[in-house]
Amino acid sequence: MDGHSPKYRTTKPVPYNLNERIRGALEESLYAQAIECLGGAISPGVSTPSPPAALIPPHTHIRLITTLISHPYLTSQLPKNEPTPTAPIDAFLLLRRALKLIGPLNTDFAAAWVFEDTRVRGRRTKKERDRDNSPAANTTTDDHLAGELAEGESLFAVAEDVWAIVGWGFTCSVLHPTRWKWWKLQLEILLDVLEADWEDRQATCEQTCNSDALKNALVVKMLPDTKGSAGYKKVIRAILANGTGSNLDRCNPIYKDELSTKRPKKNNMGSLNSSFIDDDQNEPETTPSATSKSPSEDIEMADDPPDIEDDDIGVACEWGGMEAFILRQRFLSLLSSVSYRRCYIDIDDLYREYKDIILRFPPSSFMLFTSTFISTQPNYRAALNQLILDTIISSKAPMPKRNETDDLTIEKLMNRYLPWPANTTSVSDNAKVAMLLESLIRLLVTEAELVWSAELELAVEKGIEERRKKATGDRRINKEKEKEARFALEDAEGRLRAMIAFLKKRADK
Repeated sequence: MDGHSPKYRTTKPVPYNLNERIRGALEESLYAQAIECLGGAISPGVSTPSPPAALIPPHTHIRLITTLISHPYLTSQLPKNEPTPTAPIDAFLLLRRALKLIGPLNTDFAAAWVFEDTRVRGRRTKKERDRDNSPAANTTTDDHLAGELAEGESLFAVAEDVWAIVGWGFTCSVLHPTRWKWWKLQLEILLDVLEADWEDRQATCEQTCNSDALKNALVVKMLPDTKGSAGYKKVIRAILANGTGSNLDRCNPIYKDELSTKRPKKNNMGSLNSSFIDDDQNEPETTPSATSKSPSEDIEMADDPPDIEDDDIGVACEWGGMEAFILRQRFLSLLSSVSYRRCYIDIDDLYREYKDIILRFPPSSFMLFTSTFISTQPNYRAALNQLILDTIISSKAPMPKRNETDDLTIEKLMNRYLPWPANTTSVSDNAKVAMLLESLIRLLVTEAELVWSAELELAVEKGIEERRKKATGDRRINKEKEKEARFALEDAEGRLRAMIAFLKKRADK
């Protein structure tokens, strides 16, 4: 299906002899050589007017290449003075090239990215897991790959599921920068593939009017099938993991002793009961505090940042920085799209869960999660922000009309939202109302639906005045937090006025 689209190259399987050559290189840990061969197979003759068909590698090769991106043995557990191997970056670029040239369906990520059943994993002995602990081991002789990174140390053998990877990856974005450097790449390619697979299947669904294409999407297959709310709550917790509170307990390292800077012995790398190389290649422990550490205390990386509650850390840093935050928003938006197409939980249930979580954030983080500056689907942002606004806006605001849609309109904005304060005297709640109004105005401006009018400016000014009166504060709130919320409210109101001034200036031209 994917290969017949002009969007991607025509494809055919890798010839036997070339496949054997690549397989041998992978099993001998000659990753640079294997990736170079795979790159040539995937994109032959890219500069020619009529390039030949791309060669599709076996899914076992894709599986191993995916593991190379973030495995600590090749990234953060290197002997002293040894340069980082090129394999992790090259593996990432190879998968991106395959995704772009031959697409997610022809590359067969669905077959490559299969996680071992955790129930089976738990019943197996260590010896059995090393011998046969991945779907790759059940393939034909020609496709099977031997070796630790292809079997026992495969990302898909050690991780419970994709959401364990997401949760730990985002935890590293806040707490473990050295590991985040690599988990970021892993999450990027993961998300790129999930989004491309979903988009291609949506296109097929629209062309054929067959909804089964969406039900077979890779992201749908990776979502927990747990009944009730446990499944989707697990997914959202993973996306929002930031190394604090219960998140820290739920999001565990993917590899055993992953946070160690010492390289384990190759025949036991990163696995359970791993023993570390202790030679002259590693830094000796010279400080008194270091020499008194037990082995279990000696596995934490030295680059952990200070307590994330430090006032000097910016809001985005609380979520791992803007790169991590954008990835989080893309995951949330993709999950929204899947639910909207009725391929997961009901969209209303999902948005209510989003709302309940986001409303608990302080104004600074709240603004990040409701802002339109992060690229997401407009419908997702409009629907979610309206739901949150309906929850905290004054009870005096007009109620939704019967059979009213979730579509954002100018009339709804001006009458039901702009002139009103929050339903509490909390400065934080009133700041959040102002932020949501700012977001909704930006959405309508982006869609070229909103223009300046005296009525619009009047509604904005009335709302600013009403929120100023209502936000008297709460004596139970910490004074410093109250002060921050007051600044957030004033900033949001200032931005509202600036947008109205912009629209007025544009109308006068």
